[in-house]
Amino acid sequence: MGFKLGAPVLKTRASGIAGLIFFAVFWWIILSVFIGFVVHAVARSADARRRYAETTGRVVSTAIHESPGDSDSGPTYKPVIGYAYQVGRIAYTNDRYDFFSVSSGRGWAESVMREYPAGKEVAVYYDPDKPYEAVLHRDLPAMTYFLILFLQPFLVVGLGLVGYLIAWPSRKRRLKAFVELPDGATPAFVPLWGRVAAEFGGLTVRPAVGPSPILLAFAGGYGLTCFLGIFIVGFAFGGFGGARPAAVTAVLFLAPVVGVLASVGSVFGAGRKAVLQVDVNHKLLRLTSPRRQTEVRFDNIAGWFCRQVRDPQRSSSKSETTWLFIVGATTAAGGELPVRVLRGLDVEEARRVAEKAAAWLARLTGRPLLPPEAELPPQPELSLAGLKAALAEARRQQAAFKSLQDLM
Repeated sequence: MGFKLGAPVLKTRASGIAGLIFFAVFWWIILSVFIGFVVHAVARSADARRRYAETTGRVVSTAIHESPGDSDSGPTYKPVIGYAYQVGRIAYTNDRYDFFSVSSGRGWAESVMREYPAGKEVAVYYDPDKPYEAVLHRDLPAMTYFLILFLQPFLVVGLGLVGYLIAWPSRKRRLKAFVELPDGATPAFVPLWGRVAAEFGGLTVRPAVGPSPILLAFAGGYGLTCFLGIFIVGFAFGGFGGARPAAVTAVLFLAPVVGVLASVGSVFGAGRKAVLQVDVNHKLLRLTSPRRQTEVRFDNIAGWFCRQVRDPQRSSSKSETTWLFIVGATTAAGGELPVRVLRGLDVEEARRVAEKAAAWLARLTGRPLLPPEAELPPQPELSLAGLKAALAEARRQQAAFKSLQDLM
């Protein structure tokens, strides 16, 4: 099987865990402010339903307060309902609609005004200890429902950061145990790849189906559903200030269902990944998956390589997440047989695992470990022909990587 990729890029940059901790702390500080708003609104509503007394009042005025917005969002509107009520022999006036009054679209403000026209008798809920504090709507405000939905994607990211930081020490210990493995030892687990088992007359490396990818799939499905639901509810079901609770509840019910389906999909997807078998008894290397059945004799392997390449299916920027590490063998016929494509948030971590895996496979098969290629790919000419050639090469790279999906 022949396979050629671009020349390696040897320079790497490791992520700073201290920077990630700082970012996580900053993220949760901001997120906690919004969570505090929600908790406060829920607590006030629960307290009002438990303690507030009810009396009859009358609407004395209605108006819409306009708040100027920026050039992109435009102005927002807030209903101002003035009402009078009496507790004992003392008369009071108030204009508080609920516990979380916010500005939103004009349609929502007008709908509230239509519900409370001037002169209408209304139920007023007041604090028996402070009768001057009153509201017309003591249930949980619609904006709170929307804010709960709005916070879900940010909560997913925040929990992901915490989970990554909690798992980071154990991941580092696993990495250290693998890269410092003595030459004659066999690893039980290859980080970013899978578990190693003694079977089929040799060793087998099976892609791991651990909790991390399953949780990531659930978080992705849940977070994406909530993210899309924010816009659907905001624009189609009452606006951002007057979102219908039923619509928000439906999204929050659908999101975990999508998350579970995504998790199930990740489990089945792992079952389609390629399994590497190193049969030392028969001197055979087998790579099997639903899309490939490859078998190469040890004496047909010229050597093993580890190569760092830019991911052509992602952004062309120099971000760490755009790098891939390919572990593979060069055949005697001059072709290449990739056996695993490693991707990690930490480039240095992925590089060390890939180099060690290539060295381990070289020792296991008795074939040499090839030196890294130090030459960088030539830059395309700044001409129409050069740009066309670069575009054609990019398309070839993308097509090549599509054939490696079962190795990732």
